[in-house]
Amino acid sequence: MQYNTGTNSIVADVHFWAGTDAVTYPIADITRNANQALSKVVEMIMRSAGRWQFDDTNYDDLPIATTDLVANQTNFSLDVAHLKVARVRIKDEHGKWRILRPIDRRDLSEDELNATGTPDKYDKLGVSLFFFPLQNYSYDEGVEVQFERDGDYFTTADTDKAPGFASTFHRLISLYTALDYTEPNELEARSRKIAKRIEKMEAELVEFYSDRDRDETPFFSTEGNGEYAVDSYGAPWFGEKNFRNWPNR
Repeated sequence: MQYNTGTNSIVADVHFWAGTDAVTYPIADITRNANQALSKVVEMIMRSAGRWQFDDTNYDDLPIATTDLVANQTNFSLDVAHLKVARVRIKDEHGKWRILRPIDRRDLSEDELNATGTPDKYDKLGVSLFFFPLQNYSYDEGVEVQFERDGDYFTTADTDKAPGFASTFHRLISLYTALDYTEPNELEARSRKIAKRIEKMEAELVEFYSDRDRDETPFFSTEGNGEYAVDSYGAPWFGEKNFRNWPNR
């Protein structure tokens, strides 16, 4: 469903459900509420998805970012637009990638907190990543973070742009956006109908994204690659402010 092109667009659907027009529900207000709706849908998808990690199809790069590893730099700033960290890798002094294990720095001893060398674990605190032991060497583009991010927002000028998730559920955007009009304006009959349709579509969305990786069988292995032991559901979660995103390739 395209955002604002023709009678089958999200904007047209909002007006249909809310009983509005371009005057009573201006495009600026619709766009603001549609972006809030998009964030809500993306959050539901992320909670529902398994190993097949979601990313909005409107992005032209991959949710993988890199930055330089700098000797004795105590933390690396995260980008608040990146919602969850999926995996962190660093290069050792020989240029070999190593996957870091997520920990809570409160569980480390004083010696572990003050140690230097090749990092093998990391902690997330606020909007920063901390590596342990602290790296005592530098490497260009030696840090890689795989992350999950919010949806690619609409603008008031968008016409043929569509939400970057399964088209079957695009109507959730218009339903949420219509409800943001009918509830504050006390249109109770319309609000009840919209809420009922939302409840049904939300359940279908969760079921769909929970079942996308049915081709895989969960397993656990205590055999790592020399760096870590792995389970079939991967590692942790987040993003990075001075990281450079990978292009799609």
